[in-house]
Amino acid sequence: MLGSILTVSLAFGASVVAQSSTVLCVAGQCLQGYSNTTLGATLSASGISTEVLLLPGQYTSSTNPQLLNDLLTSSSATLSPSSGFANSTANTSVTLPLTVQLQPGIATYPKSLYSGEGSYISLSQNSSTSLSNTGSLALSGNVWAEVTAGSSRVILWNSVPDVSQLPTTASGSLSLVKVESSTCSPPCSGSGVCTASGTCSCPSGFSGSSCEQCASGHYGQSCQPCPSGCTSCDDGISGTGRCLKTTVSNPPSSCNCINGQCGSNGQCSCLPGWTSASNGTQCAACATGYFLDSSGNCEICQLGCAQCADSSGDCITCKTGYTQDANDRTKCDAASQTTSGGTACPDGSYSNGTSCQPCAPECQTCTGSTSNNCVICASGTYSFNGSCVQTNSVGVCEGSSLIANNNKHECDTWWIQMHIVSDTKFNVASTTNQAQCTGCLPGYVLYQGSCIGSCPSGTFLSPTDNLTCTACDSSCSTCAGSASYCLTCANSMLASNGQCVSSCPSNTFSSSGACVTCHPDCATCSGSAFNQCTSCNQTLPVLTNGRCLATCSQNQYFDTTTSHLPIL
Repeated sequence: MLGSILTVSLAFGASVVAQSSTVLCVAGQCLQGYSNTTLGATLSASGISTEVLLLPGQYTSSTNPQLLNDLLTSSSATLSPSSGFANSTANTSVTLPLTVQLQPGIATYPKSLYSGEGSYISLSQNSSTSLSNTGSLALSGNVWAEVTAGSSRVILWNSVPDVSQLPTTASGSLSLVKVESSTCSPPCSGSGVCTASGTCSCPSGFSGSSCEQCASGHYGQSCQPCPSGCTSCDDGISGTGRCLKTTVSNPPSSCNCINGQCGSNGQCSCLPGWTSASNGTQCAACATGYFLDSSGNCEICQLGCAQCADSSGDCITCKTGYTQDANDRTKCDAASQTTSGGTACPDGSYSNGTSCQPCAPECQTCTGSTSNNCVICASGTYSFNGSCVQTNSVGVCEGSSLIANNNKHECDTWWIQMHIVSDTKFNVASTTNQAQCTGCLPGYVLYQGSCIGSCPSGTFLSPTDNLTCTACDSSCSTCAGSASYCLTCANSMLASNGQCVSSCPSNTFSSSGACVTCHPDCATCSGSAFNQCTSCNQTLPVLTNGRCLATCSQNQYFDTTTSHLPIL
């Protein structure tokens, strides 16, 4: 590049009058003549009438010839670099040794031989820039550029002093597609840009040392964010973006409320039967009178028991007036009602000392005359906070959010995930297992009357309410979004974009019963990685070791029956 500039300068030097001449210098040589070249940096100093244009290179205190040495070592020396050169601020002081070099990228000039006011373009990716008014191009070291003209594509490894020297196939309006460093090993993927430091710079949403994958929470060929309203989706570069888990308003985790509900103000309200643990963790322990059962729920102790053991429910402490049952350690029996004469009072009555008197109508058994003295409530009513209460039509105790437990004759908790309970057939013979959920706490989904963490295989979460698990169509083994959008298919078929097909289309590969999209670098592939390409597209045409690359290495020539990439 520099030789061509100096040659032209020599050719014109003898025929141009002195007042319009220019001095061009490299270390060890200066030439005077006429030139419009602006490549490099202009060096001047007060007291020295001649200024020189320093071409790219290194200059020291011993650099000759004398004029150049005088300028370099002058205490008033200043430097005015052209666009894209280091120390690009005009009139900066000179520090030796001085290196004049183009920053990593490309400089364009309106005329040949780097003449006219230059423009600098830094390392960039896939941002087409018109070069229609460009006469020459200067590339920094270890950089390559891709330019196009119509359907022609040219890779540049060196500067171009005259764009008319480009192959005739590239004639016409030029466009710069990308400028990259050649120092990255392995090369960046098609989405990344190799920087001067030898690392790949990734666009938003991409990650990996070669920008070959999507960052967490991003999906698809362009690594776009998961849809709004999703806390997680089918992400990854071959992902579909299908929402796997919807955003839950005020989930228990948002206010550290393990077994409770978070209010909009961030306060935690424990579910029935739960209270704060001894270490202060909210809703992490069973309240007094409840025990932790094998399902992880806080279940109420048996009647007459003040405190019972986790897992077994065995009563640890009976209430006043009760003693532990000899045959069932979970129960505490009320003291027998016997008159002073030794008569045992039957169920439905109590002893007032001298005789047996009827219990209140609300009681099946009792220790006194009022409804507050009930031991077992009358049929159809249940013990709750010392009183007997009725239930609504679905078995929920009135004045509470507890469910009637016919075995215990009291109001009990239900599964912690349940929000709304329904049992249209509830009666005095019903059990808590017959209760059916019609709503769930935040973070749970509804499946066949139960609240569970996620929809089971063969069902999908209905987008109508984001609550109900609905069965897939018979053609699908698994589905999403709708019953007929198959993720995997029955009868050994393959799922492709929700449809069941017998073979995968181009640009996809078969994996676990589905057709998965190839990496965006590949035209066809054997897997989802960027090094599993089996053929390439026009933008990354070079297939090597499973990778599709934009160019061969410098001094190599790529040739196929359909495409030619000249190396200049």
